[in-house]
Amino acid sequence: MQFTNFDNDNISDAYLQEEVLVLMAAQKYFIDNDGDVDSTKIEEFVKSWLPKEHLSAHEPSYWVEKVKKEIENDFLKEKPNLVSLKSDIVTFAMNKWYNLFSRFYDVDKVVGPSGSWTNVIIGINCKGYNIMDEQENVKVHLSFIEITRISKGR
Repeated sequence: MQFTNFDNDNISDAYLQEEVLVLMAAQKYFIDNDGDVDSTKIEEFVKSWLPKEHLSAHEPSYWVEKVKKEIENDFLKEKPNLVSLKSDIVTFAMNKWYNLFSRFYDVDKVVGPSGSWTNVIIGINCKGYNIMDEQENVKVHLSFIEITRISKGR
């Protein structure tokens, strides 16, 4: 079971968020409940797991039906490996929220084509690296292929 790439400009952000939430909820529920598709259990799970703004946008029965349908269509037919499902969730999170998976380093000075900064933080992750200020606002993001030279001075 793989997450879909949701970078399509033709699809609204609200729809994408909803579809991602339903898929993640279905995966999490399936992992925790071993494929049991009980509407009461799904409703309890949905109420405790979904963000409040999404719960208030629709009745719980709406979310229960969507999660139940996702489980029945994708997980009960194929019976995916639970380790694989867990791995998919982590991979999705790492690609979607890559800054949370970064290693951070304090740097005295950075000079590059986009500018020069002092006393910044460099966050290195699977996408490349980010130069951030002390409030962790990203000043510039560079992918690994864009790095041509690194030098260390004392």
